[in-house]
Amino acid sequence: MKKVIGIGNTGGFVADQFSAYPEYRVYKVSETIADDVATLFIPPQPSMEEYEKEFDDKEAALYFRSLTPGDEVLVVIEGGDPLGGILLRLLHLLRDSQIYILYIRPERQLISSLQQRDDKIAFGILQEYARSGLF
Repeated sequence: MKKVIGIGNTGGFVADQFSAYPEYRVYKVSETIADDVATLFIPPQPSMEEYEKEFDDKEAALYFRSLTPGDEVLVVIEGGDPLGGILLRLLHLLRDSQIYILYIRPERQLISSLQQRDDKIAFGILQEYARSGLF
């Protein structure tokens, strides 16, 4: 069974599309609690840095307890979403899995300068990790 983790609204929406197929198990990390699917809830924060601080490793490990070493895990994230601040800590939890990233780059002309900065940070960090062979 393949695992899909959707981070934020856009990542969660894309991950939800995989739920129609029985070979995928979907996890979501969000600032809102959904009624239909269990979600790792992280309270809204003002910045990427605050999301990283608010990320509870123990709670996340419990939520992702069904992930086993060697699992294929697709992480879906939108670049301009401040919730992306949790990404490095989440990837640390998934370090024994085979990780794939689906990075959705926002339309730069339609997002705020703060979101552009967050996108640039997230993209740059993920690019360095990809170059190192982590995923």
